[in-house]
Amino acid sequence: MAEQRVFRTNKKVFIMNVISSIILCFILIGIPFLIMFILRYLYTSITVSENGLLYKKGWLNTTQKQIPYNKINTVDLKMGLLGKMWDYGEVRIFTGNDVEGIAFKNIDRPKELKSLIEAKI
Repeated sequence: MAEQRVFRTNKKVFIMNVISSIILCFILIGIPFLIMFILRYLYTSITVSENGLLYKKGWLNTTQKQIPYNKINTVDLKMGLLGKMWDYGEVRIFTGNDVEGIAFKNIDRPKELKSLIEAKI
């Protein structure tokens, strides 16, 4: 009986194709997330004014929430380890009989925001 020999694609070429396919998947998935994070950064803000806080959010569907200072009862601050190192955190504002509060996450300089709000109330 004659000996059979099997030939396949080179292993190095196969591994290179698998790695490039994985990288391409991460790029195709990562680009929409990157755009989403950039738009969220550019179109979400809290403005401290004389009358109260103005929260703006959204690019296509926009939301604006006005919070007068006389409605604010307390302001809570929450910062993790990275938040303390990079100076960001969550500021939660309680109004009226609100149990959960209005949470503003990943806010830059949360201690400064909290002290500004507390000075106004």
